[in-house]
Amino acid sequence: MKRKICLSSPKWQAADVDGITERFIKLRFRNTEEIMKCRVYDMLNICSLSSAEVEEMILALYRWCSEDPAADEDMSAGIRKQDFDYSKWRREHHDRSAVTVEDIVRQEGINRKAALHIYGLVVRSFYKSEQYDGQEYKYFNYTSLKRRKKNEQTGKKHCSPDLGKSHIVNRGGSSLYGNR
Repeated sequence: MKRKICLSSPKWQAADVDGITERFIKLRFRNTEEIMKCRVYDMLNICSLSSAEVEEMILALYRWCSEDPAADEDMSAGIRKQDFDYSKWRREHHDRSAVTVEDIVRQEGINRKAALHIYGLVVRSFYKSEQYDGQEYKYFNYTSLKRRKKNEQTGKKHCSPDLGKSHIVNRGGSSLYGNR
């Protein structure tokens, strides 16, 4: 199974058929392992990152890690049936808020259709959860996400988003406090 690779490397760029990598580089992700270790809920709470873009990155990572790409083609052609055990995955990942990208992409026996189905389950639970705020994103980029997680682990209080009021962005895309 393929492991960590730099997002700006030519090898990864060639594997990224959807061209989604540039968006993640701008959000300060440096390699695939940083994305893999991220909770899906956190990725959906990063400013200017839509659920469709997260899905595209999950598919790019799936293609990168896939051990049997022919299985997806066979399922599309109807030659092979879906054999992924969804009920086992649901039992193991009852808390959808804790699901990481790696839990989807590197799941044993995963295929493209199953990865998309699981991602859909997690996204639906995110939009129903208390972690979703329809007005604001929690994180400006990957750096602010790491900073907040570190502060939570060390017990430091944070009363405002990590990069200050000038960086709070609502889900509509405009700054809540103007362009400073």
